[in-house]
Amino acid sequence: MKTNNPVWVAYQGYHFETELIICGLNENSKIELTEKLNDTDSLVKSTDNTFIYKTDATEIGQFTVKGTISNAGTETTFEQKIIVLPKAQPIGYNIKNAKTVTIHHENEVSIHLGLPKSVWKAKTNNGKLIQKGDNYILIPDRLGKCTISFETAMPDGKQVPYDDLVFDVIE
Repeated sequence: MKTNNPVWVAYQGYHFETELIICGLNENSKIELTEKLNDTDSLVKSTDNTFIYKTDATEIGQFTVKGTISNAGTETTFEQKIIVLPKAQPIGYNIKNAKTVTIHHENEVSIHLGLPKSVWKAKTNNGKLIQKGDNYILIPDRLGKCTISFETAMPDGKQVPYDDLVFDVIE
């Protein structure tokens, strides 16, 4: 059995999928998960020797996924470590007044994610968000709420989930 990592990393509250490659299987082979994170975990066949392990990570901690491979009259057990981390929380605030921003005004916002700036980007659902040095300028175009959300591009291709930052837009 081969996986992409000796320890999988998932995030609490998010769906997690990863690939398992099991060599030497014949068409009558069976794979059964004997220990999993949740009762709803599954192992779905993708190609002849590739399977996708799927789970919804709910509890934080280190766990072991175990299973049995029945192939050509022999049974082989396998196990895989998985760590479920809490969802990362961004730190962000309007430099002048914390969690409120003014409509049609250049509001300077400081954002810290704990990741190098080269691997993440921010966007808003209300107006414009412009990077200015180490901070951002947020110019909302309507009253109500203004959300800043994040996308990550880690070198290994994995996404690091972050909560959104939400500001109240005032006049």
